[in-house]
Amino acid sequence: MRGTALFLVMLLVPAGAIAQEATRSFAALNRQGVLVEGEEILITCDLGGTGDYREMEVEVVVLTDSSITVEVDYLPSGRWDDGRLIRTASGGYHVEIPENQVRRIARERGDPSWTGALIGAGAGAGAGVLTGAAFCEGEGGSNCDSGKVHGGFALTFGLVGAGVGWAIDSAIKDSPESVYLAPGSTESSFAFMLSPIVSKKQKGALFTVTW
Repeated sequence: MRGTALFLVMLLVPAGAIAQEATRSFAALNRQGVLVEGEEILITCDLGGTGDYREMEVEVVVLTDSSITVEVDYLPSGRWDDGRLIRTASGGYHVEIPENQVRRIARERGDPSWTGALIGAGAGAGAGVLTGAAFCEGEGGSNCDSGKVHGGFALTFGLVGAGVGWAIDSAIKDSPESVYLAPGSTESSFAFMLSPIVSKKQKGALFTVTW
């Protein structure tokens, strides 16, 4: 029972580690201190209150519990009446945007791709150990060198998991990471699971990716 519980925990780690949960309020985001002045972000907002949400690349000026002020180089066409505009010396604008007009804030991912490889290796090794145990049990146990079998399956599955974890983490690294999502907003995210398949006719692993 303990082995099964550990195995399940290890398999669930990659999904949680690759798909991080975005903050749902400016107050919480402000407390976390993840956004700093001058940082470039992508913000999806409705400045005119008309339901016309647009994504813009901007720089953070200041974040409060109820609004975010950003700097833009130019003003896209549309209504800007509800945003507070301040002309800067460089010719751009500082725009104060209320929280209720922001759907999403995203930025470049800061974690390296090798973190996905480490997580995948751990999940794969856990699956390999359980597969080795099931294999020896199927062979009757008496003629099975459990140490070598467990080690071999753990190494093989760990290498596979590391490769898969690195590939997935590398694929999503170039996509912006959401640090804020308005309540009710959703977005797709990657997750993967590696689990063993052991039967009288088949011995292998099932790899599942969701997004």
